[in-house]
Amino acid sequence: MVGTRRPLVVAVAALALALLLALGAASAGAAGKGKGKGKGKGMGKAGATAAAAAPATGAASGAPLTATSATAPALAPVPDEFDRLYDEAQSLYTSGNYKAALAAYEKAYAIRPEPEPLFGIARCYHQLGRLEEATEHYEHFLTAAPTHSGGPRTRALLIEALGAMGAKALGLADWTKAADSYRRGLKYHDPTDPARTDATSGMLLAGLGEALAELGPKEEAIATLNAALAAELTPELRARTDKTLHALTAPPPKKSRSPLLFVGIGGGAALVLGGVAAVLFLFVLPKPFPTDTDLGVFDVALRGAR
Repeated sequence: MVGTRRPLVVAVAALALALLLALGAASAGAAGKGKGKGKGKGMGKAGATAAAAAPATGAASGAPLTATSATAPALAPVPDEFDRLYDEAQSLYTSGNYKAALAAYEKAYAIRPEPEPLFGIARCYHQLGRLEEATEHYEHFLTAAPTHSGGPRTRALLIEALGAMGAKALGLADWTKAADSYRRGLKYHDPTDPARTDATSGMLLAGLGEALAELGPKEEAIATLNAALAAELTPELRARTDKTLHALTAPPPKKSRSPLLFVGIGGGAALVLGGVAAVLFLFVLPKPFPTDTDLGVFDVALRGAR
């Protein structure tokens, strides 16, 4: 009987031990789960707080990503290179350093070909007296940005530069270049342009008329000069234009005979008359007979000769 109960007791004890182990494992798992859940909730809150407080990174903030960007304090955004160069060019231009401003505008335009630095390049060339380059960049601006708000001002400055080119060419007697510069100015001088003035029209027409007066045709030059006189001109330019027009329309003066011509004619006539008189005296007119007195003189002379 005792031998039969011993295996049964062992089996019951083993079963009880297994049950206790199972209950312990279950209790430990529940405790771990609760602890893990509480930890996860705390991290989520902390993460939300950190996300709200952390600065934006990458392209949105303009700052490059770094290995410590998650924990490092926020840095000031790095300025764009184009903006930096453009601001530098503006400052240099305002201070009158046009050569350095030109270099900065050109660098900015190379990074981003926008109308603003292109206009700055044209202005620098204009201020430096390099009118050919200035007009080229003004025209480039008007072509690249035809609807830009700075268009009227750019056209006015372009016309001013072309007028200066024309005046310089007139001073050098380069009539062809002068006419070309003034024609280009008239092409951009839109009558509907807010920057248009009658004085600008008069200046361009007067210069073109003066160049055409040298080049021809005469009729076109006269018509251009009359149109200039009908516009607004400064007193000096009006007097010059009127003088040019008068030279084209006045009849040519009569050629005056040189006084030397009359002297030559008179001298020749005197010689001819003198020759005729000598011939008449020697060969045609009768010679008078010698008188006694004349004979006596001749006789005395002959005697003395002997």
